[in-house]
Amino acid sequence: MLEYFLTAFVPDEEDKVEMARAVLQGVCAMSGGHEMKRVLMFQGPDRPDGFKKIKGLEKTPNGKSFAELQRYLAKQSFFVRLEYPVTKQQFGSGLHFLPLDKESGTLRWTDIPEPVKGEDVHICRKTLDIDNQDNLVSIMGQNSHTFKRDFVEESYIYALDNVQYRLMRNLIFPGDVTPEDLRRDTLPPLSELQPVVPYWTLHLKVLVAEPNPDLATQAINMLTSARQGLGTCFNFKQVDRRFFDSRVSVNRASNTAPQQLGKIIPVEKKG
Repeated sequence: MLEYFLTAFVPDEEDKVEMARAVLQGVCAMSGGHEMKRVLMFQGPDRPDGFKKIKGLEKTPNGKSFAELQRYLAKQSFFVRLEYPVTKQQFGSGLHFLPLDKESGTLRWTDIPEPVKGEDVHICRKTLDIDNQDNLVSIMGQNSHTFKRDFVEESYIYALDNVQYRLMRNLIFPGDVTPEDLRRDTLPPLSELQPVVPYWTLHLKVLVAEPNPDLATQAINMLTSARQGLGTCFNFKQVDRRFFDSRVSVNRASNTAPQQLGKIIPVEKKG
């Protein structure tokens, strides 16, 4: 799967975020959805060794996806993320949730984007989502991927003409990062979490099912049309592809993976 997307930033100020949401609601003619998820980042080994220990998964609905992941990780180590949905009501409730291995989550891998050409502002990269999978934490450990940290991703999501509009930010938990965070089974009050950066990120995104020049042109045209539909409300910028680089390298071992996006129906070749 390939994803094409545009990026803009909105200051983390209540009036400006509310205005951004109002614009997106008006353009897309929908109230939009609110989504929160707990995200866990795992770092692959310094020397790529693939994702070999997936015995028993080959014949499951996600078997082909794990085989595809193995091909990518055999060549290069990456930061990979696991995603688990949470609700606002869980924050500060004191309620304990199940161990993550007993919950269905999503494994998300993204490649470094293709080089940006000229004055293009869109980004293109390969991506792979493995959805509705349990035992993901154990699977990561069995394949030499080390837990690095967890955080909460909050998003407002809209859609129009097969383009997704996602306004999002990342929130970090209070206190120092420790390996014990992996076993976190309650969520503190939402007011105790802090934004990673003082702005929200707006992504406009189109998914393309396969590498194909015609589909690529179609995706870029859809993004261009969506951007024009927003007028001058947002300043979409050309972003250095290294900002989204999730590869592991020895001299960049402390790297954190980029912000990630959600799902829409991919553009597919007809006929």
